[in-house]
Amino acid sequence: MNEQDLRRAFHDVMVASSPPPSMDPSAVLRSGRQARSRRMAVWTGAAVMVLVAGVGVGTALVANGVSVPGLQFGSNGSSSGPTENNGRTQVNGPQADKGKELLNDLIAMVPDGYKTEQMQYQDPSYNGSDMQTHQAQKGDEAWEYMVITPVQKDGGVGKLITEVHAVGNKLPSEPCALAQTFWGMDGECQVVDVAGKKVGLVTKNTSGRDDTFEQWAAYRHPDGTVVFLGQNKGFYGSRRPELGAQVFTTEKLASLATDQRFHLS
Repeated sequence: MNEQDLRRAFHDVMVASSPPPSMDPSAVLRSGRQARSRRMAVWTGAAVMVLVAGVGVGTALVANGVSVPGLQFGSNGSSSGPTENNGRTQVNGPQADKGKELLNDLIAMVPDGYKTEQMQYQDPSYNGSDMQTHQAQKGDEAWEYMVITPVQKDGGVGKLITEVHAVGNKLPSEPCALAQTFWGMDGECQVVDVAGKKVGLVTKNTSGRDDTFEQWAAYRHPDGTVVFLGQNKGFYGSRRPELGAQVFTTEKLASLATDQRFHLS
């Protein structure tokens, strides 16, 4: 089982709970193999027990706040404390606020004519979880932030994501090598120039997965901050038709990845 299989297995099992807090997959991926990067790709329900079978780490029954080897959980805004998950996931405080601001900034970039309001998954296996989410989590080297929003137009629903890794991360510097670390996905990548800045732009996802993103851009700021910006015409689990076209052109996607609003310090 590779990193992609592991992510998909956890996605299918974990995101079904509601409301959706976080999972830190770094320890899981390390136990399967030395992962190239830590991701905040999966949420699970607070105070909901989840049975996780197989996927490379054995079988474990876990609940919010209970530590299991290789698995760590927190909650998204539901805790009264500053952090959960042994200090990794911040649900109240300055880092959590950055996650909320990042979501607002992503929404602000969506062109006129689209709706970006909160929606709930319609696939019964997701138990009505929110589709619009924000996250702030302490990785092994640096803080990581991830926000996702559904985007609606003409009855279709697409998906946008921004993921930011703060200064101190050890992700690759070469643009396409950096882009290929995003959720462990393969894709057709080219290095594009955006006002003198080199961006890794994936225009076609070749991973064969239907629950992720069709296109994404990756940019490393001079101080080391990494930004990923991805889009998909559909939203897996929404049970709604896809958008007729991507929200952004590939040129705009690459440009927005360099936007200072995503440069979290």
